[in-house]
Amino acid sequence: MKRSLATEGATLVYTSLLVMMLVAMTLVVTSQIALRSRSSSQEQNQLLVAQYAAEAGIARGQNQLAQVQKALGAIALPHPTSETALRSYVASFCGVSVGSVPAFSKVALAQPLKLCSAGPGSTTGTLLAGLMPAAAMPAGWTAATWTQLFGTGYALPEGTVNGASVNVKNRLVAVDVLQTDISELQLRMRVGSVQSTGVSSPARRVLNASSDGLFVLTFSRPSFATYAQFRNHTTSATTGGALYFSDGEEFRGPVHTNETLRLSGNPKFYGELTTAGAAVDYQGLPCTKTVLDAGTCASVFPEGGKPTYNTGVIPLPTNSNNQMRAALGLSDTTNTNAVTSTELNSALGVSTVGTGVYMSKPGTPNTLFGGLYVQGDAKITLSTTGNNPTRQIIEISQTVGGVVQLTKLQEGASGNWTRRIYNGATMTSNTPMQGSFNGVIYVNGSVDLYGDNTTAPDIGENSALNISLSNGDMKLKNSVTYSQDPTLNPDALNVLGLFNSTGTILLDGPSNQDMNVNATILASANGKGFGTVNASSSRGSPKPNVNLIGGVVEDQSQTVSAGSGGYNRKYKYDPRFSDGYGPPYFPTQQKWESNADAFFDTGVLKQGR
Repeated sequence: MKRSLATEGATLVYTSLLVMMLVAMTLVVTSQIALRSRSSSQEQNQLLVAQYAAEAGIARGQNQLAQVQKALGAIALPHPTSETALRSYVASFCGVSVGSVPAFSKVALAQPLKLCSAGPGSTTGTLLAGLMPAAAMPAGWTAATWTQLFGTGYALPEGTVNGASVNVKNRLVAVDVLQTDISELQLRMRVGSVQSTGVSSPARRVLNASSDGLFVLTFSRPSFATYAQFRNHTTSATTGGALYFSDGEEFRGPVHTNETLRLSGNPKFYGELTTAGAAVDYQGLPCTKTVLDAGTCASVFPEGGKPTYNTGVIPLPTNSNNQMRAALGLSDTTNTNAVTSTELNSALGVSTVGTGVYMSKPGTPNTLFGGLYVQGDAKITLSTTGNNPTRQIIEISQTVGGVVQLTKLQEGASGNWTRRIYNGATMTSNTPMQGSFNGVIYVNGSVDLYGDNTTAPDIGENSALNISLSNGDMKLKNSVTYSQDPTLNPDALNVLGLFNSTGTILLDGPSNQDMNVNATILASANGKGFGTVNASSSRGSPKPNVNLIGGVVEDQSQTVSAGSGGYNRKYKYDPRFSDGYGPPYFPTQQKWESNADAFFDTGVLKQGR
């Protein structure tokens, strides 16, 4: 049947309308999808911005912790600081009573001694803030900041990264206190958390970082071996003349004077130069005092630097009681009182101490408990075996009743020692020794010290020795050298200390021979120091050198060279001494110092909400 034109027209209109509706609906749906996609993309972008901001905040928190470490290292303990005061610091750090903190050990420790563990009552933040100089405080910090740091956490001022806000909170936790040596305490802390929040509205990302790394604040009495050169007096006690650091001298470690700093000509300092004095006496310096004090005198400080004035007097030791006690194996080696005759006889197991070499605790005569005690003047010769590693040999000879008596100790491969005793040419004893040797040789008398006068080293690879004396002078009769050069191997263990509490330590070597001396030297008595026997007398031409690797600490500078006599000074600093290494029982300073070390990393990052 033939359709009407009116019906076909209506159908066309309806179809057109339907197509238009479908197109419109498609456009609407497409538009919504596009809008949603755009919104989702914006949200993702905001989340990324917030995430990056939070990660940047973690780095900011770590940087703040580095500033905390620097501030801790600047803590200054008052001088003098008594053991009673130190115990109160320990108690505050851990939050315990002073009575619960054990007495500090007075003997060398094989393992660290834990004095306390920190608990809820810890007032660490208050303690550290009270000890810290105001100039060492990080910018914007107060005492309350330290309390927050060790409490709920310290919130750093809000920052921004790419328009996103960043909030960071650091928290430290006190752990414990260890005694690691006779004169060293370690206050240990760890990073409790570093929390960083990045916000790029409406997105918010939180990161939490923790670390097993420790902050360690060390309180210690540093050894006098720390110094490359230390002079108590810079004016002669006998002549009243000025004593200068002079032209041609070089110093590559810490240098200190307790009196006016005196410089003449062009000495060179490659390390720290400090003085308890308030000014400098200078003659013929290439720089004016103004330039020197400004830190721009490159001819005197080739690597930059300037003198530091008014540092406070550092008293030298007045006796060698501690070293004597260590040699005798007495338990309290920090007792500054003189050893009584009863203590001496008991420690040596004799009723009368005559000239001779004594092992500590000879109640078990083949056991070494401490060191060696030598009564009377002695010749000491140091040498080593040809083994690899080299082992120590110590020979001590004395004349008794017109006969030379020799005691020879030799280190074995397992660390044990053998003692041989000779009366003239006859060996009267050959005995393996038990126990351990603490490295201290104490002589009540004068000492002539020798190496073996060959190219072989005189101090064994694992030998740590301290020769201390009173009631006489020490003369170095030839070279004494290490098996391993510490200027080439900073991990070398061989070390030698020479300490005279009453007399001088003097070079007295053969003519036409350089003296190679590997040791740190201390002569602390009034007017005494390190010098040369007959310093104006010729020892050959050209003038020989004294090649020292170590340091010199003295009450008053002695004459090493006068005119064409004596020796040319050629000193090198032992770099191990700046890290706290030194001879056993070498004298320590009376003041306590602090040092901060830290190991921390990002640790495990956890995503928070």
